[in-house]
Amino acid sequence: VRGQETNLGNLTADANAFSLKKALSGTGDSEFIVSFKNGGGIRAQIGSVSSAGGSSEKLPPTANPDTGKTAGGVSLLDVENSLRFDNKLMAFETDAAGLKALLENGVTSWPNQGRFPQVGGISFSWNPDKPAGSRILDVSLIDTTGNVTLRLYDDGILQAGIPNKFQVVTLNFLANGGDGYSSKQIGDNFRYLLDNGKLSAIVDKATDFTAANVISNYTSGSLLLGEQQALRDYMQTFHSTKNVAFNAGDTTEALDTRIQNLSTRSDT
Repeated sequence: VRGQETNLGNLTADANAFSLKKALSGTGDSEFIVSFKNGGGIRAQIGSVSSAGGSSEKLPPTANPDTGKTAGGVSLLDVENSLRFDNKLMAFETDAAGLKALLENGVTSWPNQGRFPQVGGISFSWNPDKPAGSRILDVSLIDTTGNVTLRLYDDGILQAGIPNKFQVVTLNFLANGGDGYSSKQIGDNFRYLLDNGKLSAIVDKATDFTAANVISNYTSGSLLLGEQQALRDYMQTFHSTKNVAFNAGDTTEALDTRIQNLSTRSDT
């Protein structure tokens, strides 16, 4: 998660995007939604790894008979261990140049950097051999099946006729400037996602988005939506039974499509 696309990174980024889409439902602003988070915020895998015989085979979550958890099931504890910080979700608006700036920051130090982005609603190609700040080449919006719906950048060139505004969902830590992200500089209309499915009033950019006394001013009796709850809601909506269980396997970097490292694969 600190250097390439992962299936868990995709899953939790998609869950955050789904939360914002629900909150924006009926406003007319839910068409172009991009989700990004830092790989360093994912603290543990969901599942297990077998090292028998010197291998590193990835296996489904193990059963816990004491709690009635079956093999392959995802428990609240699994989610809490993985997303241990339970950062709160924030939405803001930016343009295509702002999106590119966020992605450039995500790949400016590589590999094994906590800032490395895990993304939803967007795919991009990048070249680690280019100077930091000019590594992002292609950027496209994608649908839930990974198909390109709108090209924003092609070989580093901003495309004509694209929308002026995109809705972004991220963690309040990153919205506040954590891990070097310039969210406040390139974004506007910052709002918290609330656990009642709505958005808070616009939050003053001059404030600390992570400060408890600031947060309390914008909740209006509700609680902020955290990334743990967002993942739980998403899993219960789309993957609640064995028949519809999440089954997207992790791949090698050469087969990653959402985040394409051009030192290991060709650009599609």
